Amino acid sequence: METNTQVILNNLDSSNKNSIDWNHLGCIALAYLNNIHIIDATNLKILKTLSPQSLSKSVISKLKWSTSNLNSNKNIYPHLASATDDLISIWDINESRIVGELFPNENNQSTPNNKVVEMRWLSSAQTTNKNNNSNTLLSLYSNSKLIIWNTESSCRIWQKNINDQRLHGFTFDHHDFLRLAFLGSNFINFLKLDSMGDSNLVEKWQRKFYLASNDASAHIDSNAESPRRSSINLFSSYWKKSVDTKPNTSQSIQQKALLKECFQIEFHPNVKNILFLVYPREIFVFDLTIYQTIGFIQTDKVYSPFQQIYPCHQADAFYALHENGSLSVHGRCKDSIHQYELIANTEQKRLPKNCSLFGLSVCPNTERFCSMILSDGRILKYELFGKKDKTLDREDLFLFEIMESKKRLKLMLVSMLDSISSSSFVAKMGPRLTKKNCKFWYPLMAIGDSIGYLSIFNLNLNKVDRKIALSTNPLMGIEWITLSSLIAWSFNSNMSLSVIESFNNSQNKQQILVKNDVFYVDLRTGESALVRTNQIEESPITAVKISHL
Repeated sequence: METNTQVILNNLDSSNKNSIDWNHLGCIALAYLNNIHIIDATNLKILKTLSPQSLSKSVISKLKWSTSNLNSNKNIYPHLASATDDLISIWDINESRIVGELFPNENNQSTPNNKVVEMRWLSSAQTTNKNNNSNTLLSLYSNSKLIIWNTESSCRIWQKNINDQRLHGFTFDHHDFLRLAFLGSNFINFLKLDSMGDSNLVEKWQRKFYLASNDASAHIDSNAESPRRSSINLFSSYWKKSVDTKPNTSQSIQQKALLKECFQIEFHPNVKNILFLVYPREIFVFDLTIYQTIGFIQTDKVYSPFQQIYPCHQADAFYALHENGSLSVHGRCKDSIHQYELIANTEQKRLPKNCSLFGLSVCPNTERFCSMILSDGRILKYELFGKKDKTLDREDLFLFEIMESKKRLKLMLVSMLDSISSSSFVAKMGPRLTKKNCKFWYPLMAIGDSIGYLSIFNLNLNKVDRKIALSTNPLMGIEWITLSSLIAWSFNSNMSLSVIESFNNSQNKQQILVKNDVFYVDLRTGESALVRTNQIEESPITAVKISHL
């Protein structure tokens, strides 16, 4: 009998950054180390966990849902692509197994120091038909090699070595899915492909733009089909508007700094020939018909820099994730077709120490729900809705309906999938199933960490039900009384965790004197109380046993 592996969410690896994706069936795929969690986006419940078939310790760096089965049965999951180093695995979620592996080398072996920089499923308007599923995957590697795969047969359709500097990522035009844009350190490379039928692709033309400043020489060729390299001033309209407010010296310094800070480019799926260039403090709107910057969005001086954006398909708007954990939604201004204004945002979130943002994902169906992942494994789900409008309370409401209502919008946190601390120190399973408690029994596990937090994990729901702060010292032990109460103990000491661990294995425990704390915890109310009030220095408590008679 096949059992479903359950992995409790914990601190993510740095390679797991941006490894989160939301599909049209309402499922979120999240990479945790070398495992993949499939999460129900409605109630943030972990449905299943996919573990590698081999004992590979390579961390998953990319995750992308396929656009296949778009109009099929909701019980049939589409394929999922995951990337570890330079290996791309195609998962069949229904059977929880890998159905294909894509190696960039012909000998089907991994290459050292070669990783997947970006990968995306190639989709067009025709792939939304029931009889035509998308099985084409684009992958860009750190050695500047672009490969287009047929995931059904695991064969290469087309490949190209881009002899340039290291590329940071790419995106494709949703209105012309054979037009690609690549982001380099100080340039953008456009590539146009032509379909010859029978899955054959050829290169039609290629054009490269260097991100030039005002004092740089800018050469623009008028023929869009022929030029291979050109330099263009992307910031001309921006600096013209701000020249009256900033001196020339600071303006020149800021321009040079901007040239090295572009970290994301995205085609606008709602408006043709529009490309977003994302910088920490600005987002430039680039028009591909005239190859000039036609607008920009700036963050407020007191607001946090941009970290990631998601352009919307249903409206001329985009979601923005900020470094301090806040979210904002920007829509097109009523008076200008090239400027965007802030229409909704969340408050600045206080992130714990050593905690950062790891990615943003938006519901592709309604584009009203979004989720962010934190480095400690927590998932926060937000909803965009109109204020004081009962007609906008439907859950199946789409983004364009809210935008057309012209109501004030608000982003609100609606649910959260919690995780346990990375410094977990002790764990104890709850009472076993008996004839007396079979009607109300459910499997619980109590986990204590080194900072005094007690987490109650429900194995049926695969989520943390409750988290209680008991002490500022490490919890040394847990003992269950009933399904709704337990005993936990710790001691007050300045010893480090490594010393405490070595102390637990030593035999000279009576030579150390500490102040023991024993807590009684009621899980129904979260109330805790000290069992022993007269604290004296004594040897550390090693075990507590409960009499159930």
